[in-house]
Amino acid sequence: MFGAIRSQGAITLYSFTSAINSDSFKATMIRDNLTQTSLLATTVISALIATKDLLVLSCPTCLNNFGTINIYDPKTLQTLQTIKGTSKDYQYLGNQVLSRPNTDGSTQFWFTSRKSSNLQVNSVIGFKDYETQKWDFEIRYDLWGFLGSSNTDVASVSSYLNWVFYKSLNLDVIGTFQSCDYNYIEQTDNTLSGKRKCVKCPISKAFSYGFAEQQCKSCSEVASFKNNGEPILQYMYRAACPFDVVPTVGEDGKIKEVVP
Repeated sequence: MFGAIRSQGAITLYSFTSAINSDSFKATMIRDNLTQTSLLATTVISALIATKDLLVLSCPTCLNNFGTINIYDPKTLQTLQTIKGTSKDYQYLGNQVLSRPNTDGSTQFWFTSRKSSNLQVNSVIGFKDYETQKWDFEIRYDLWGFLGSSNTDVASVSSYLNWVFYKSLNLDVIGTFQSCDYNYIEQTDNTLSGKRKCVKCPISKAFSYGFAEQQCKSCSEVASFKNNGEPILQYMYRAACPFDVVPTVGEDGKIKEVVP
């Protein structure tokens, strides 16, 4: 468990453990003074979310209302990543943050921001490099956007399974979009209702960028450029394609898949 304590000069984030008295059956919270980190006294915490592997703290009014999101190692409270609002493009960054698991033990956080009266839903995925075991983060801005009621409106988001629900604070309309995990694609049936669902890519074409992708790629196709790709691509390729894949090109110019 984690908690923030405000003192006269700063805010300190601590790790807490709980103990239950066997006689009185009362729980006691014990503060770990060796596991802490300090924040500015002006920090206004909007979200404090702990998952199995990460701790996220957001302050949408920090940096003159541009906003900041800090991601910590929950075991040490060392900062792993800081996301900052920039200029006028992303204000009140992290006014709301929510978490959900993604592919192969990675964790995804949705966070909101504002640009004028446009409200934005953004994403950051935290994952550990298979070889170095160091944390890396894939940040995607403007995955979804909608119009607020004014320049002071803010976005509200929640999620259920693969669905993300959003609305502005001042309007009554609720919208939704589907976000598939990496190596899944969005599939719509051919009925009038147009039901959508996330479907895992087949073994023959195991890779996908997720979100709203509607096409899976074969491992050999991705293998031809993965080494020059972003860390998230290499991580998800490793999750989807556990065997060594040799990219080869046939006479028709198409990449063929050869698995030793």
